[in-house]
Amino acid sequence: MIDQNKLIQWAQQNLIPPAAAALTEALEKGVFEPDKPSLKEGDKVRHTKHKYYGIGEVRGLSKSGKKARVKFGWNIAYYDLTALQKVEEAKSQ
Repeated sequence: MIDQNKLIQWAQQNLIPPAAAALTEALEKGVFEPDKPSLKEGDKVRHTKHKYYGIGEVRGLSKSGKKARVKFGWNIAYYDLTALQKVEEAKSQ
């Protein structure tokens, strides 16, 4: 993880003033913050590497927001969000 204060200090020392100001403003506005998890409780998901798990259901997110608690069949465990793919529900006609 990058220390925001150290980055701002470095920018002020090494970049031309308009660029340093623009970077400082963007950091303060949260432009570079990681995206919020796109999964929520109840979403249907598939594991990207272990397709044979079938379709699971998200039962919650970790406090860090980096993992989801998923039930695949009888197994419930935490999985990295990067290893999960949301499954869109089939629309009834």
